[in-house]
Amino acid sequence: MPETQLAHKIAASALGIETEGTVQTIGMGRGVFSTVYRVDFGHRSVVVKMPRTGPNGDVARSMGAYDREVTAYRDLLVVPSELPVPRCFRIHDTSAGPAFVLEDLTSFGSVDQLDG
Repeated sequence: MPETQLAHKIAASALGIETEGTVQTIGMGRGVFSTVYRVDFGHRSVVVKMPRTGPNGDVARSMGAYDREVTAYRDLLVVPSELPVPRCFRIHDTSAGPAFVLEDLTSFGSVDQLDG
């Protein structure tokens, strides 16, 4: 199954939505360990962060990067804070690692990590 279809399926399952939606890649070329998609169902949208396959994904898995991110969303970021952290609706296990279904904050401005 193509990754965009998998992202849609994971998002729909997390939200309990059975309608079709559009999938758009966001942050192209920025994520080293993941590919990020915005899945829009018309009345609601989420962001799905998919783990990489290939050498980058292998490095992330060997360093425990995906495990640390799971711990962050499950244990640390559930406490209300003033940090602008997207809400995590579901962590879905895939053959490449965990996929995160996150609150869509794409309407907020972003800052390039290299430019600051």
